[in-house]
Amino acid sequence: MMKVVVAVQEPYLRGPIAPEFEVAPYYLAVDTLAGRTTLFLHPVQFQVAYTPAGLVQRLRDFAPEAVVAGSFSLEVHQVASTLQIELLVAHGRAADAVDLCAGTSLPGGRA
Repeated sequence: MMKVVVAVQEPYLRGPIAPEFEVAPYYLAVDTLAGRTTLFLHPVQFQVAYTPAGLVQRLRDFAPEAVVAGSFSLEVHQVASTLQIELLVAHGRAADAVDLCAGTSLPGGRA
């Protein structure tokens, strides 16, 4: 069981994983132990400028063990390494990626 943040194109677990972490419109913070999912909107939707490093820092409040997206910039890799957050590249649906990370089955994930 673990905490995972997934960069997604749509605001739900059945949504596709965003191709790029930094420009994803949404981030789903999934706590597989508690069975809870929290949605974070990308700060740019509030017209707030964020660097990729600032975005990782913001998501750090959820204390993820891993962050999943289609790709990550070098800046995100550097910040995540400092914070000891694992970056995982994945494609497909968010729930499937979380299932693989945590070894669980979530609503909307694989049967």
